[in-house]
Amino acid sequence: VPGLTNYVDASRNQDYLGGVNRRDFFLFSLAILIVGLFVVRKGAPTPWYPRLVVFYCILNTYFLLFGFINFSDRLAAYSWTLAPLVLATPFAYPKSTLGRLGTVAFLSGVLAIGFVIGPFQQMTGVRPY
Repeated sequence: VPGLTNYVDASRNQDYLGGVNRRDFFLFSLAILIVGLFVVRKGAPTPWYPRLVVFYCILNTYFLLFGFINFSDRLAAYSWTLAPLVLATPFAYPKSTLGRLGTVAFLSGVLAIGFVIGPFQQMTGVRPY
């Protein structure tokens, strides 16, 4: 494949700031997988949740197989599109009163952090045009 040489050429490593074999991306993907498997083990909140975790694993395989090439973070984005569903579904379907209180506490914490940190543009460092 002619276009592949741009991605695997070692001389391009200096041009690409992200680097290869990103441990932080691996740990983030692993954390999402552990949460998903833990929820499945404790009892899936919906009938389709175990299949969602399997889809996440399948899409994350692209990143794990090609983590050695430049721009592998773009491959991680395939599985990370499912990460909000994997993480939020257990909160959306609480099974007990304690689970409902945990959901309210989690959402309240997220809102409080949003108010303390400030607007999205300041949080990400992006300047408006």
